Amino acid sequence: MRGKKALYRNVNEITEKQCTKCGKWFPNTEEYFYKLKCVCKTCLTEQRKIYRDNNKEKIKEYEKMYTIKNKERQRKKDKLYYENNKEKERERKFRHKYNLSLDEYNEMLKNQNNKCLICGNELKGKQKIHIDHCHNTGKVRGILCARCNTRLELVENHPEIIESMFEYLELHK
Repeated sequence: MRGKKALYRNVNEITEKQCTKCGKWFPNTEEYFYKLKCVCKTCLTEQRKIYRDNNKEKIKEYEKMYTIKNKERQRKKDKLYYENNKEKERERKFRHKYNLSLDEYNEMLKNQNNKCLICGNELKGKQKIHIDHCHNTGKVRGILCARCNTRLELVENHPEIIESMFEYLELHK
């Protein structure tokens, strides 16, 4: 036998169920009990927390093995979630990577007249748009087109290459 059986009673035409853990009586509804469970949701949540706290390594190993066994299934699930929550994921990415909300991003774009801050070309459609930020401080500087962002990275991180480029152009006039 797995455990105690729940007790039932009728009070004012309402069926009540007794939690086998705490002994309290609750209406036999999904608000208080999961289907076919004899323990109320409050006690079950407490039991699960205690189990998780006492079996962290076991759970970690199980999750690792589950991920390995169900890699393709998880990929499909993640892809479906992303397709159905693009704006939410975009907001999460902006928050995580740049500490920037979607509203703040849209406001920046509006203040730039939807143009790249370096070349002045309009940022529109499917064009890849980059949020330029200082890699040392994380401070957001502006929104750039992909081409200007790549060039800026080269100038900022490899100034010697820019010098070589100028020398090359001078040499081959």
